[in-house]
Amino acid sequence: MNNVIVKTAVKTLIVIIFAVGIAACVLCFGFPKTVAGIGEKTGNYSMAVTFASIQYTYTGSIEDLARCAEDSILSENDENIVKYCEKLMEDESFEEYCEQRSGKIDLGDLKVVINYRQFIENNLNSAKTRLQING
Repeated sequence: MNNVIVKTAVKTLIVIIFAVGIAACVLCFGFPKTVAGIGEKTGNYSMAVTFASIQYTYTGSIEDLARCAEDSILSENDENIVKYCEKLMEDESFEEYCEQRSGKIDLGDLKVVINYRQFIENNLNSAKTRLQING
């Protein structure tokens, strides 16, 4: 009797693990934008870059490419910074995107002017310099 209960419990556990694995795969590859958002909210920017890049391969959207570049900067991964920032700057709609992202940002009492092109270029150049120094 005990043997039947143990076997049933083990089989049930295996089925649950398998179902969770399939659900995770569907979530990761079916909804990479959502998973990238989860990575950003939890501070796991390396994971966010991975899933934002999957989203970019699906859509080819400059917004998704910019997300890859920005998350790479936040994750401080110089190889990814160079890869995605260069790709972003080579995009034909980069200038238009910079105009959309640049401007004043209201931080309560403080108003900050952001130049998106300069932000990307500065991080790209810094990453290239660090890679040359370290490597």
